[in-house]
Amino acid sequence: MGDPQPPETEQIEKSANTGTITVPGKPWLRPWQPGQSGNPSGRPKRKPLTEQLERILDEVGRDPQQRTYARRLVESAVKRAIKKDTFALKEIWERAEGKVPQAVTGGNGGPVQFAVAVMYRSADGTASSDDE
Repeated sequence: MGDPQPPETEQIEKSANTGTITVPGKPWLRPWQPGQSGNPSGRPKRKPLTEQLERILDEVGRDPQQRTYARRLVESAVKRAIKKDTFALKEIWERAEGKVPQAVTGGNGGPVQFAVAVMYRSADGTASSDDE
C-alpha cells in the first residue's frame, strides 16, 4: 500500500525569496503577505443614533440668534452651573478637564496586596496545596 495523499493544505507553496504564499492551480487564492492584514481598517464603526444626534445638534432651529442646538445646550449647562447646579458643574468640569484620577490603594493607603493559592491534584484524585 502506498503513502496516502497529503492534505491540500500541504500543497501550498511559499517563496523562499519573498515569503509569498501561493496555491498552485488557484491563482485567485493569494493570501496576504506575511505581516499584512486583510482588513487594515477593521470593521467599520457605525453609530446610527450618534449620527442622527450630531445632525440635529448642528441644526439651527427656530432660534432668533441663529445658534445651533449644540450651542444652546452648552450655554444652558453653563448657566445652570453658574447658578450652583452641582450636576451641571460636574459635567462641564469633567468634559473640560477630564475626570479626576482615583488612586487604587490597599489598607492604610499602601500598595494593594493579594495572595495566590495554588492547588495540585494527583493522579489518584487527592488535592494538595503549596501550604502543605
